[in-house]
Amino acid sequence: MKKNYIVTIDAGTTNLKVSLFHINGTIINSIVRSVHMIQSGNERFELDMTLLWEKVASSIRELIEQTAIHPSSILNIGITGQGEGCWLVDSQYMPVRNAILWMDKRAAKLLSEIPIDEQLNYEAITYSGLVPGSTIALLKWLDKNEPSSLSKAKWCLTCKDWIRLKLTSVARTDYSDISTSMLDMKFGKVSSEVFDLLEIPHLGRLIPPIHYAGENGGTITEEAASLTGLLEGTPVVIGSLDIIANALGSGAINEGEISITIGTTCSIQRLIATLPPNHDGKGSTQFGASPGQYLKMAGSMAGTPNIDWITNVLYETDFRDQQEKDDFFALLDDEMKAVPIGAGGVLYHPYIMVGERAPFYNPYASAQFFGIQQSTSKAHLSRAVYEGIALSIRDCLDSAIGVKRIVLNGGGSNSVLLPQIIADCTGTEVVKLVGKEITSKGAFFLAAVQSGVYESLDKAVQTTTTVEKSYLPIKENAELYDDLFKLYKQIRTSNIENWELRHQFMNKVKNRVEEKVCEPY
Repeated sequence: MKKNYIVTIDAGTTNLKVSLFHINGTIINSIVRSVHMIQSGNERFELDMTLLWEKVASSIRELIEQTAIHPSSILNIGITGQGEGCWLVDSQYMPVRNAILWMDKRAAKLLSEIPIDEQLNYEAITYSGLVPGSTIALLKWLDKNEPSSLSKAKWCLTCKDWIRLKLTSVARTDYSDISTSMLDMKFGKVSSEVFDLLEIPHLGRLIPPIHYAGENGGTITEEAASLTGLLEGTPVVIGSLDIIANALGSGAINEGEISITIGTTCSIQRLIATLPPNHDGKGSTQFGASPGQYLKMAGSMAGTPNIDWITNVLYETDFRDQQEKDDFFALLDDEMKAVPIGAGGVLYHPYIMVGERAPFYNPYASAQFFGIQQSTSKAHLSRAVYEGIALSIRDCLDSAIGVKRIVLNGGGSNSVLLPQIIADCTGTEVVKLVGKEITSKGAFFLAAVQSGVYESLDKAVQTTTTVEKSYLPIKENAELYDDLFKLYKQIRTSNIENWELRHQFMNKVKNRVEEKVCEPY
């Protein structure tokens, strides 16, 4: 039977997507399931690794059954997933504990105790800032607080590595995932100096062999075949960090092109051909999917949770289906179009989730409206939120010279108005592509090239990527947003001390409530 199909697995922070692609790049069908995070306060975010694997296995089986294809027609399995975090497995390839996710902040206090010169040395080696949810920071926290977990661990994996391990029984990682916190970027190897800096040299043993994302990562085992419905022996590609897959799937693989995903976070990435001589302290730089390819990335927290706040709090809307959701946002776009630039003097900073990571790092940053008056309406607030997201993107791109085009995707790109606001705020053309599963498309490209369907990633992108709509910046609007951006940046800079005071106050309230010194009233 001719092998005409590729299955992709995209394990994100909030959703798992298992898709079937024809080898010509057309998506046939997708199974989407929610990923249940285990959250404790605003500090701890975990995930049941076994439950995630069960969802992957059942989703693949459901996909095969729904599409009625024969497993022997599947050529390869592409895979990508959320990055960073800590996914520990023992020698029997069983989870040691729940996975700790990338937005977890339990290691923040430990990191704050590291001298600034050592932190700068870390950044000079890894080209990334030292953040609480990074793998190496979580290893340090576990070493101090849960040494028993580490003593049981054979490998420290990331999300997509865990899924591939269950599919193939092969423990591997790739350069894109490992370069988020532990790689010496100039030499392309795990940095023993970084482990020494964090006083955990004994934990370097947990890092599995490293490969490029497009290499073969093993084949489907007999056990995995029985659970998924796949054919034993089907190849599985090593796979990449989801932001790498997204950049590939968006077709933003040429100099001057940027891929932006407005999802749970707002991930801004630009593929570059050479490693900069030094880390500039803004965002991070990771290895790309192929040798000689790097990715400059800013992972802002200014994503769709801000838009969810509009629907949940301002409009108290609970959508019954996708059509009802589309209709709501179409009406909301119309309402906001009637509001002039600047939202009636209301400015919004979109740090609504768990602090901010780019273009600055502050775990205590919080969202706020500035400039509310008696005449302020829901439409003003909604437009301010959209403009806040766009201004945050501008903030991340402020030093990006030579940006020619932004490829926009993710749930936040479904608006008609938001892409135009982003184009005006950044002064750059914004395009949306045909098709929605951009990250899955990147995983498809890696598997298709690995299988020889396309001779290169460039050829795969050229053959299968089509622009759906282009938004050009409007000169007069761009000039106004230049002025608004100055105010946006001035306010967020002046809030650094205020965020710290707020954090201290909220901790005091929390402690007194827990001690029953004061009661809610």
